[in-house]
Amino acid sequence: MKMLSLVTLACLSAPAVAAPPASTITVHGADPVAVAAIQQGDLARAEAILNDGRLDANDPVRLINLGDVYWLAGRQRDAISAWRRALASPNQYDVETAGGRFLPTYVIAREALALHGQPMQTASSN
Repeated sequence: MKMLSLVTLACLSAPAVAAPPASTITVHGADPVAVAAIQQGDLARAEAILNDGRLDANDPVRLINLGDVYWLAGRQRDAISAWRRALASPNQYDVETAGGRFLPTYVIAREALALHGQPMQTASSN
C-alpha cells in the first residue's frame, strides 16, 4: 500500500484488520485537512477549512479530522456521523497519524468510533 503524505490527528489503537486497496495522493502547500488549526485549538478555523466546498466530500482524512473537531467542540453526534462517513468512504488511504503510526483511514475511523462507544457497522452485520 502507498501512503498519503500528510498527518491526521487521529491517534488511537486497535488490532489490524484486512485492508481494502489504498490509493495514493500527495498534498503540498496549504493544510487542507486542518492539522495546524486543530493542534492550535482553533476549532472554528479547522471546521471552516474542513467544510470548504472545494474539498472532496468523501475524503476519509478530511472526515476523520472533521470528526475530531466536532468531538472536541462537544458535537458528539456530528463527530460520529463524520467518522461513519470516513469508514464508508470509497476512497481509503494509508496515513501517518500525529502519534507516528501508519494506518489505513478506515482503521482510524473504526478506532475513533470504538473509542467513543459506537458499535461498528459492517456489511456482514446488517
